[in-house]
Amino acid sequence: MKHHPKTHLNADPDELQRVARAHLLVRSQELRERLERIRADLRRETTPLPADAPDAAVERGNDATLAAIGESADVELARIDNAIRRIDADLFGICESCSGEIEPERIDAVPYATLCSDCARTR
Repeated sequence: MKHHPKTHLNADPDELQRVARAHLLVRSQELRERLERIRADLRRETTPLPADAPDAAVERGNDATLAAIGESADVELARIDNAIRRIDADLFGICESCSGEIEPERIDAVPYATLCSDCARTR
């Protein structure tokens, strides 16, 4: 994740949500662009599969790595989309497990966190 400016830990919840939403939207766009490039590469839009069998095998290995990176990006995008829905539902910053507050420091580090530190440690 790109470094983002730390929110002031004593900021009001509306400010935390505003800053988190902005960061989440930027990260979402980055991931969507990455996924677009990965999918284009996997479709061989820019570079066809080499005719040479050993080179083709290397490319297929690279495809597996690209697919794994794409899957990771898809998972992060789902978490970001969930966080944005939680902001819209006024549930952002509330632990899904204990209904306590998710610490502002945790939200700074992981804006799509759905668990407070205590609950995250016990999972």
